[in-house]
Amino acid sequence: MCEDTLKNVLNHLDETFKILNDKFYNGGLPKPIFTIIPDKKNLGYCTSDKVWIDDKNAEHQLYEINLSSEYLNRPKDEIVETLLHEMVHLYCNVNSIRDCAGKYHNKKYKQYAEEHGLICEKTKYGYSKTDLSFETKEWIQTLELPKFDLFRKTQSGSKSKQIVYRYVCPVCGAIARSTKPLNLYCGDCECEMIRTEY
Repeated sequence: MCEDTLKNVLNHLDETFKILNDKFYNGGLPKPIFTIIPDKKNLGYCTSDKVWIDDKNAEHQLYEINLSSEYLNRPKDEIVETLLHEMVHLYCNVNSIRDCAGKYHNKKYKQYAEEHGLICEKTKYGYSKTDLSFETKEWIQTLELPKFDLFRKTQSGSKSKQIVYRYVCPVCGAIARSTKPLNLYCGDCECEMIRTEY
């Protein structure tokens, strides 16, 4: 019988975040709100702004880190890798470091990821493919972190086709895509990206 509940999953994420925050950031990252929502395309995300606001104290605002509900039952080191990946984004957001343009992860993202327990591989989205460093993998194995047995089943069925906008850096040719029109800048070249037909 599955003993996980969504509340338990969120509590485990809070605990894991604290352990990783202490290890890689000396406890310096602000605690985000964790959410678990369906997302078949992404393992997780971190908001670039503080999107949670306390109604009784408007100055108390928090970032959000989401983990996709469809991918919660992966091995614990893969969950930790996703969480560390999003924590790098959180670190960059807090310190006003431009680490991405759309899905494109620039060299600043790579630098901070590799300073905080990850290794990066370049893809068409920049340095977006991350993995745990050897040292981090070994350290993770010494921890008694939970493995989540609870995950959301992928829904089948037809969806209406979503409009996708394509952006290209006129200098380096980096490409970003978005489901809504945006003003994007290439973090490497520090110039505005051009929207093209997709």
